Amino acid sequence: MKHFNFVIVGAGSSGRTAVETLVAEAPGRSILLINSEESLPYKRTSISKNVVNGYQIDAFAIHPAAWYPEHGVELINGQAALRIDAEAHTLSLESETISYSKLLLATGARACMPFPDLPRGKWSALWTVADGLILHDKLSGLKKLAVVGIGVLGVEAAWQAVSAGVETVMMGLDTRPMMKSLDPMSAKSLEIAIRKAGVELLNRRKVLSIIDNPETGEISIHTDSGDICADYAVLAVGGEPEVTLARSSGIPVGKGILVDSSLVTSAADVWAAGDCAEHAGGLVTGLWHSAENQGYVAALGMMGKSVIFENPPFRLKCEVFGGYWFSGGPVNAPGGSGGLDSAETIEVDDITWRPRFKDGKLGALVAAAPRGMEKGTAKTAQQLLLRGAGREETYSVLKGKGS
Repeated sequence: MKHFNFVIVGAGSSGRTAVETLVAEAPGRSILLINSEESLPYKRTSISKNVVNGYQIDAFAIHPAAWYPEHGVELINGQAALRIDAEAHTLSLESETISYSKLLLATGARACMPFPDLPRGKWSALWTVADGLILHDKLSGLKKLAVVGIGVLGVEAAWQAVSAGVETVMMGLDTRPMMKSLDPMSAKSLEIAIRKAGVELLNRRKVLSIIDNPETGEISIHTDSGDICADYAVLAVGGEPEVTLARSSGIPVGKGILVDSSLVTSAADVWAAGDCAEHAGGLVTGLWHSAENQGYVAALGMMGKSVIFENPPFRLKCEVFGGYWFSGGPVNAPGGSGGLDSAETIEVDDITWRPRFKDGKLGALVAAAPRGMEKGTAKTAQQLLLRGAGREETYSVLKGKGS
């Protein structure tokens, strides 16, 4: 039986960062990275931005294949981890059983599929690199696409479809697009951009089922306000933590895999990080940069260092319909909640910033830039948020008068 000092299950943002950290901080130790997908580990957030142009399967790979053996990492692609024996410190794969000293579960999240008996070949998610390739192939032959979900992934899917010249309708339960990430003022500008691009946006619309119409070759999307016909559907109704391995191995789960402030599970020498991890208060972060940070924290913990995950207010960005929307921290928390002041407004160069302060320090920030935003500006705003800049500095920097 092969033995590894460190085993990481999952090759998304948290798993990849954990491997990079271990390579840098624990040279000479044996590392195994298990990737359930056939492609090389890649940047998942690139998928929904590149569907219309298409791509090769490894176009978004974080590292070339040679990087892993060159850095002492054994990479297994296209295999699932089946069961953990935490007491014996073994992990069963489809092809073999290995032993480990320290184990990180970075299994991420999977796309939600709330509708039963979906018509075969008439829908896809937009979650994996394979999903993006499927949708790219479909777009060229579609007259009308239905996007179910109006969060960030649904908005990006609609933008890709419109860019391909496909008539698009998008629908969801929320009262506004990207409701969890944008405040009402910022979401309004996004809604205007969506409608201006010709997308039919249906808010407050509950999808009940999706069925095939063989006579017409279309699908019918049954909603609580009538039926919608389309050629194809993209399901973008969110993700749910992938906890199958943990649950089947007796590791406690709730929404996600339960962890403490150091990302340690109840099983000896087992950590969990990223979108699969559930933190105190039921928090599942669901952000790329947060998953990166958790992978770093978990890797240090696996090396015996005492580090706490502090849940920094990382940004979410959405570049669609010619604009840029930015969000970080609890932008929609009620005024006074957790000490946050009500949002203020700063208008600069076609960008509307909405900062919220807590005890005089920046605690949340959202921005709408319908004509786009330079990457440097967004990165500067992220740094203001991460270090909790004061009101005077925040205003000065966002107005372009400070560094």
